[in-house]
Amino acid sequence: MYRLIVAMLLSTFSLNAQVIHVNLGLDIDSVRLFVIDNQDTVYRCKVSQGEGGISNDVGSHASSLGDYLIAERYASTFGGYGYRLDGLECTNSNARRRVVTIHGWKYVNENQIAYGWGCIAVSHKDMKWSDQYLIDKKNVHLLVYMSKKKSEYNWE
Repeated sequence: MYRLIVAMLLSTFSLNAQVIHVNLGLDIDSVRLFVIDNQDTVYRCKVSQGEGGISNDVGSHASSLGDYLIAERYASTFGGYGYRLDGLECTNSNARRRVVTIHGWKYVNENQIAYGWGCIAVSHKDMKWSDQYLIDKKNVHLLVYMSKKKSEYNWE
């Protein structure tokens, strides 16, 4: 049932003008974040995930699955800028209370991917690209899901 729901969400969001897909089902060392713009993959990179597994609970240090709306830009304490996330489903409705964001992190790079506290953390280089991409965009969705198949969707 879960795979059917994921497939339906992905087909819906692949038609949107801009959506960022994060497949946490792939190995942590794999490229798992895909920026889709008008059905073309315009960027891909590695991404961290929460050390607490999958949960929406405050204090869990876990990743939360589902559809998010990428909200306002902020100056990140990890350096550079980040973006706040609004969870749009019951599986990620605590994103604001948990302070789950997209941000750059020194522990995400070509040589290492550390487990974090549930944020969508990318390398500082990838965050600079993401910031330039997102800075003037509105209504960009972030879809976090789990699928073990690497080539299940066109952009992978």
